[in-house]
Amino acid sequence: MTEYTRRQRLTEELKNGWICIRALSIRYKFPEKVIADDIKHIKKSISHRGKLMIKPAECINCGFVFKEREKIKSPSKCPECKSERIMECLFMIVEK
Repeated sequence: MTEYTRRQRLTEELKNGWICIRALSIRYKFPEKVIADDIKHIKKSISHRGKLMIKPAECINCGFVFKEREKIKSPSKCPECKSERIMECLFMIVEK
């Protein structure tokens, strides 16, 4: 029986469809910061096998989309309306 590392399990999970960091954190019982760091690493390491797709975070109040954001974790506040109601970034791996 093969044991998978946390990053290998996350990579397989990301191949199944769109999912947010919070859901992965709950499912695998690791802090969101750890999952975010793992996703950054996965993004670099899968470049030859596939691509990490990212749906950017979006403000629920005004609809502002955080397209230019470099950070993996979702923002805490909208720069337009200052609302804290933010729909999280979603991630998925598409294989070549």
